[in-house]
Amino acid sequence: MEEHFVLVHGACHGAWCWFKLASLLQATGHRVSCIDLAGAAGSLVDPDDVRSFDEYDAPLVEFMAALPDGHKLEQQEAMIRRWPPRKVMFMDTDHSPFFSAPDHLFELILKSS
Repeated sequence: MEEHFVLVHGACHGAWCWFKLASLLQATGHRVSCIDLAGAAGSLVDPDDVRSFDEYDAPLVEFMAALPDGHKLEQQEAMIRRWPPRKVMFMDTDHSPFFSAPDHLFELILKSS
């Protein structure tokens, strides 16, 4: 089954930071959407105009709202309630694994999906 991964960057980044991982996931048949939050490097919004978290994460909220039925966050939350995950993978690291080891991060994501 094809998974749809929605990748969201952290502070001082943009959707660009996911290009290696996105390419690896797409090469194995997964759908990947990389979202630029407002004011990020690929965003058309001037960072000086972003005044709240609601404004900052508006692109993600709009993207999720536009997903077809059965692909929205509500569906994911309902599935987690009905079938709780048996294992949560937590990677403790002192660096960003998607920059230094994208192949390893890719393998971990495939195992957990």
